[in-house]
Amino acid sequence: MINTVNFTNFINIVVVVEVVVVVKVVVVVVKVVVVLIVVVLEVVVVVVIIVVVETWQTRVTEIDGSDPDALQEKADNFRTRTGNDMEAKSTDDG
Repeated sequence: MINTVNFTNFINIVVVVEVVVVVKVVVVVVKVVVVLIVVVLEVVVVVVIIVVVETWQTRVTEIDGSDPDALQEKADNFRTRTGNDMEAKSTDDG
């Protein structure tokens, strides 16, 4: 005949081992998800930095006169908005 106390202890040990294994698996899955989130965030940050730098370089090019058409267009727009057409014509002629 099976000793019921030993059998019950065996069942309890098996249940505890299963719970420990499940907890370990959950911990590993959570770690993998966290690593994936961190990698995605790093990629997003790098892309944002690249876009900001490219935009900044484009604006610097427009402002420093490397692109004369863009600079002239900005000046014309400013003159039109401020109503300084007469002043603009006198400086263009002179």
